[in-house]
Amino acid sequence: MVTSDEDEIERRVEEVDTARRARRVAAAKRLGKLAQEHADLAENLAGVERDLGELLAEASPDITIDELATFTGVSVADLEHWQSTRKPTRHRRKRATAASERAGTPQPPTAQTSAPGRGPTPVKAGPTPAGRGESTTVMR
Repeated sequence: MVTSDEDEIERRVEEVDTARRARRVAAAKRLGKLAQEHADLAENLAGVERDLGELLAEASPDITIDELATFTGVSVADLEHWQSTRKPTRHRRKRATAASERAGTPQPPTAQTSAPGRGPTPVKAGPTPAGRGESTTVMR
């Protein structure tokens, strides 16, 4: 049935929009709740994996990964994964003292770079190994 009554048309549109709005709100709320639950679980799992990695590192002098796999039934792949995802302990580097600098302790070479914004500097290379006297330009 065709209607030209503007009030009836508006009522029908609002009815459809109200039902759609309710479904959209419900979907957004559910997604937000599940996303938060996912984030919480991921954080907990990361903590457990860190603990497993630390335990494996601490136990490594006394028991091997293969032995742990045999005794626990946990796969070697899982144990190796947990061991490799553990944050490595950082060792502090000693500062160079004035005495070690005077003693001629070799310092690491510094990187040589071209002037800012100028790019690589072309350098002419010497003769080729075949000795033909050809030269090429090498970018340094």
